[in-house]
Amino acid sequence: MDDATRAALDAHLGGALDREALLAGPAGALVRDPERLEATLRAALAAGDDDELDLAIELLWLAGDPTPHRELLEALLVHPGHHHHQAVTRALQRIASPASVPALRRALAAGFDHLGYTCSEPAVIAKWFSWALAEIGDDAAIAALREHAASRDPEVAAEFRYRLRRLGLEP
Repeated sequence: MDDATRAALDAHLGGALDREALLAGPAGALVRDPERLEATLRAALAAGDDDELDLAIELLWLAGDPTPHRELLEALLVHPGHHHHQAVTRALQRIASPASVPALRRALAAGFDHLGYTCSEPAVIAKWFSWALAEIGDDAAIAALREHAASRDPEVAAEFRYRLRRLGLEP
């Protein structure tokens, strides 16, 4: 990402530049070009610069529909170096692709320690994943829900059991 785009995004996030003005500049050109947007995100992910990655993810949200970037969202879901995990999980929930189940499983297996920045309890974080898996709803997603309904963490297990009950799959 070039310095002008970075500065414009910082100004937008700080409230000094509205969305329309941001999108009228170089950030808008990036957002309107899915291939360049994806390349920018992948470069930020590979660079290991958390601040750059956070800014690049903001570009993704500005682009609107994240469906074309599902695989990248799956990579972001299991990458600890950003502050958008809840939004990434929600985007995967909306996309509801069975192809996302392995990434959701990997994220659950990684635990929630790297999500401390959210100031959320494990049961709340588990809810993000239970909703996403329930929305996908295929056999693999249901199997993941059942697996985590047996979690050692009683609050996490309770959330997954609750989601199974809401789906009519548990008493």
